[in-house]
Amino acid sequence: MDGAEKIEGEKEALGFYISAHPVLLKHEELEFIPFSLIHHKRKYGTYLLYIEDHRTIKVKKTGQNMAFLTLTDGHSNIDGVLFAKEYFKYHPMLKESIVAAEATLGERQGKPQLVIDRLFPVEEYVRTYIEKTKKIYIRDVEPEEISELLADSGVPIHDFTTQKLAGYIKISNIETLISKIHFENIRLIV
Repeated sequence: MDGAEKIEGEKEALGFYISAHPVLLKHEELEFIPFSLIHHKRKYGTYLLYIEDHRTIKVKKTGQNMAFLTLTDGHSNIDGVLFAKEYFKYHPMLKESIVAAEATLGERQGKPQLVIDRLFPVEEYVRTYIEKTKKIYIRDVEPEEISELLADSGVPIHDFTTQKLAGYIKISNIETLISKIHFENIRLIV
């Protein structure tokens, strides 16, 4: 039984989760990317979301499909909507349990909802985010720990504590850097 099956069994049997929610574990693993959280109530953001449920309907006027979603970021739940144009592009991803989503915070019947603009498989989003990195902040890392990854040019790495430039890194070495530094001690900025 994988993590998603386990928590769904917990929710179905008990009505709530006992274990750490898989999206919270994924948030922790990807802490180097500053995802928005639902409770921050930003007008627009990029979220790491668990799709708890979705319901596809056919729009009477156009005959196209759209979907209503039940989403969570592990901290808060929210309804979501995938309108027809986006549904056409992203409906296969509704089978994924965890996705990265660019979304706009809206309101429907007096309740907040996320209007999904784009969906990404998590691995694809992470890869693209790393490729677009313009600056990296690290903390609690001795320069010797990463010296073999430093280059004469590339993405600047700044020490968060001292605000000094620690060096540069080639994009191709960022994943290795991430693996060497505890996830809470590194942030990638695009």
